[in-house]
Amino acid sequence: MKARDWFGLIIRVIGLVLLLYSAWYFIWVARGIFTGGDYGIYFVQGAGCFVVGVLLLVLARFIVRLCYSDNKDDSDA
Repeated sequence: MKARDWFGLIIRVIGLVLLLYSAWYFIWVARGIFTGGDYGIYFVQGAGCFVVGVLLLVLARFIVRLCYSDNKDDSDA
């Protein structure tokens, strides 16, 4: 695997971790709804993690192309 492939894999793994982290926040929001607590900040943080995670997963190929142009040979790295 080239450095370009590893970078793309790392971007996707970070996106997946953020999605899982947002799921944890949303579980706490659901708990707060049922117990009557004030968990609004958990919803805001969970929504932010969710949006960034989805963007990283969807735009991973674009980010890799942006960072590694086709004119460079990254096999020497």
